[in-house]
Amino acid sequence: ENKMKHKRIYLSLFFFFAVITGVNMLANDFAFKNLSTEPKHEAAAKKVFKKYADTNYDESLAVDVASAIEVSGMNKFGDILIAQIALESSCVHQKKGKLVGSKTGAKGLCQITPTTAFQKVRYELKDSDIALMKKLGANPPNWSRMEYSKSIFGKKFVPKRNRKLVIAWLEDPKNSIALWIVLMKGYETKYGIDGALVAYHDGEGGLKKVKSPSKHWYVKKTISIINKENI
Repeated sequence: ENKMKHKRIYLSLFFFFAVITGVNMLANDFAFKNLSTEPKHEAAAKKVFKKYADTNYDESLAVDVASAIEVSGMNKFGDILIAQIALESSCVHQKKGKLVGSKTGAKGLCQITPTTAFQKVRYELKDSDIALMKKLGANPPNWSRMEYSKSIFGKKFVPKRNRKLVIAWLEDPKNSIALWIVLMKGYETKYGIDGALVAYHDGEGGLKKVKSPSKHWYVKKTISIINKENI
């Protein structure tokens, strides 16, 4: 009788733990499926893009930015990166069919100048960077035959014919977003996130002149957007 009693207890415990294990597996599977179908920062990106872009809101841009943050492994800095795009372009890539631009010549959603795009893609990006860009749906161009020209004073510049090709490439938001995230990922690895923000805005040469990146106006403005929008 005692043996039968013990047997029933063991069977009850076995079935109990089997049920608990099954529930946990289903819960983990459900969580994984949710993670795979929607990038972690997609909701935040949509909220910020919708507010800043207003009538120029394009949901696909918010989705692509959130995806770039996740695929690049930059989830830790997702709030900062979303706020950065709001600061750069008010989350707008085109207005009335034309690429948005700045007084300094920066273009598109991520406000990248044609010179920077040419320099990075033509001379500096590594194979791993190109692979990441392709993974994000970008089309890394082959500019191997394109070179800088020099002014009579010896200053390098991208000639007009090549500049048009670079701007045409930046018109595709996937290219702009992919190059932005690759640059930010590389800068963050080298300088930390505050330094990365300054390097993106001022260039790596400009960063060297900054004693405390965390006190730079660009970093402070990015943080203020995070706090204001509760990203």
